Amino acid sequence: MMRKKFGLLMLSLLMVCTVLSNVAPASAATKKIQVYLDGKVMSFSISPEIKNGVTFVQFRPLFEAFNYTVAYNNAAKRINANNGSTKIQLTVGQKSAYIDGMKTSLSAAPYITKGSTLVPLRFVAEATGYDVKWNQQNKTIHISTGIADSKVKAQVAEFFKKQQTAENERSLAKAMQLIHPDAPYYEEIKEEYRDQFLSKAKVVYSNVNNIEAYGDDIYATVTRTRSYISGPFFWDSVETYEVNLMKMPNGTLRQYDLYYEDYYYAAEDLIGTQVQVPADTEKAIMQTVNNQYKGFNEKNTALLLSSMDPSSLLYEMMQAMTDEGLLNAINFDMSAKFMSVIKYTGNTAILYAEETDKILKFDTESLYYLVKNKEGNWLIYDTVDISSVEDEFKYDVLS
Repeated sequence: MMRKKFGLLMLSLLMVCTVLSNVAPASAATKKIQVYLDGKVMSFSISPEIKNGVTFVQFRPLFEAFNYTVAYNNAAKRINANNGSTKIQLTVGQKSAYIDGMKTSLSAAPYITKGSTLVPLRFVAEATGYDVKWNQQNKTIHISTGIADSKVKAQVAEFFKKQQTAENERSLAKAMQLIHPDAPYYEEIKEEYRDQFLSKAKVVYSNVNNIEAYGDDIYATVTRTRSYISGPFFWDSVETYEVNLMKMPNGTLRQYDLYYEDYYYAAEDLIGTQVQVPADTEKAIMQTVNNQYKGFNEKNTALLLSSMDPSSLLYEMMQAMTDEGLLNAINFDMSAKFMSVIKYTGNTAILYAEETDKILKFDTESLYYLVKNKEGNWLIYDTVDISSVEDEFKYDVLS
């Protein structure tokens, strides 16, 4: 009898274990969805729900956390929310909403449960512009407002410090370690760094601000100042751009993309400067630039190239264009309305010119960097167009 009782007890235990094992997945399936706002868990009186594959969240506490004032019209079952710059309106049972008066479709209609209105999660992203991510495995919702905490700001500052060091050391390996391997311009920037590191420069990254974080995507604006020291000449410049950094699996940041906001040449500050230049030297410098115009106008390739330094990239580019017959396809009538030498060192000079073309009907402002060769001839080494923004869409001969 004892053996039978033991057998029944074991059978009962096995049955209980079987029932419990069947209950466990049901418990996991009903796991409460958690919402995180900038990494901090939010508290709701009504938990987020999933209906027909659509995730719904409680509207009022979420948008109040975004500093919206929420008002409810009970008769119309309409919600109005306003944060001073954005107005949102939606109605229970309707698959549409209004953001600043513009109608937008909802994936599902809002509904009321236990006295609270729940709206599709996707609407949160559309209405606020915030980054919203749903983690199916962990049943979590992560909302990023873009506000970067002190840790992210410090990490961004450290990133640009490393970039500054890599560029000053002219280390291609270190510089490329900071570029995301999937960056759309990866090969282009590698080639650009190779060219850049042929010259010695002082590089300074400063004014890191407007830092925004959206999950693994971080945006910041930064100013880079490059000052020439030695090697192949380049124009001292001050660049301001927005950088898109991405967080790697190991937590480090890599540059994925950048968008120029402003590009400024330091030589522009010299415009209007009166410099002491021997009269015959000034005349020779201006004659070189005039020979360039004449070469363009008369389609005289030899004269055009004779005005340029054979060791310069400008010469190489112009020779390639003339070899392909590109310059012969366009008629020019170029001349300078005004010229002035704004920097002179004895063997180098910078000339500012206000130019016009009567055929193409455009005006430009240009800077020319000229060098004196062993024979004493002045040659154009490089030139940049510094025309104002309203002229930037006009035809540029060197484009």
